[in-house]
Amino acid sequence: MRKLALFAALLLLPIMAGCSVEVTVDNPRPEVYAFISSETSTWQVGEIISGLEKAADDFRLSIETIQMDLSNHPDDAFKKINKAIRKSTKALIISSFENDELAKYLEKAHKKGIPIIYMDPVKKFDISGTYITYNKKEAAVKAGQLLAEAMEKEGEAVLLNTSWDDPKAADLENGFKEALQQYPAIKLINLYCCNGQRDNTRKTLQDILAAHPNIKGILAACPETAAAAAEYVNNERKGEIQIVAFDYTDEIVQLINHGQLCGTVGLNYSDLGYEAVRTAADVISGHNVDSDIVLDFETLVRKDPA
Repeated sequence: MRKLALFAALLLLPIMAGCSVEVTVDNPRPEVYAFISSETSTWQVGEIISGLEKAADDFRLSIETIQMDLSNHPDDAFKKINKAIRKSTKALIISSFENDELAKYLEKAHKKGIPIIYMDPVKKFDISGTYITYNKKEAAVKAGQLLAEAMEKEGEAVLLNTSWDDPKAADLENGFKEALQQYPAIKLINLYCCNGQRDNTRKTLQDILAAHPNIKGILAACPETAAAAAEYVNNERKGEIQIVAFDYTDEIVQLINHGQLCGTVGLNYSDLGYEAVRTAADVISGHNVDSDIVLDFETLVRKDPA
């Protein structure tokens, strides 16, 4: 009886610690570890974890999901990665983040023969693995088309991009410009960087509209910029300017439902998590997988345009 009680207590420990773990008698350690940067939005993290857990259940894999705070606690984060690099580990899943120190641990995992799956990484690593991404340029083309239609195919537009050193910024710019080439009556006034900061977005928009009061359309390159733009336009120019977001969070979905945004184009993060585990299951089973897996992007639009 005591042994049974002790075993039950051990099963509860991972749950009490806040980890997503399936533990069995035959396999007390997780087969797959998924590391997610805490810099990813809380909503997106939740969606990724939902996809990871559903796939783990579907493919009968034990998985532990660990959020890492690389900005404030890098040593603790890498200690957790290092601990996961063991013989019993059958795959590592790494979410999008950039850190030079990470390469050392990826190399160690690679030497031990542990497959690595990268979820929408900000860059490609020298250590081989499977990359799960989506075509950001094509998504930006679609976002540009949504904005053009909302503008009734004419008028002045601007792009509020992230920052010049953001790896996805060039894809967004090129895709948006390509889309607007289909609409000769739309004039792209300029491209601005708001660095994903709400205060910066409000100040930038104030300056833009002072110089170009006839702006009819805005493409915002990240959820934070889109939310700030929606707030500013709703207060200052409600109904006069159309806004399309790139990527989304629960806040963006609510703004679309309330008619403050025309729509958004981005990745379904639950699908991203699911595909990562499905890929891990294929690799573990000895199946050949592509080194690059490109997911479809998702389009959300408001039902009743303002």
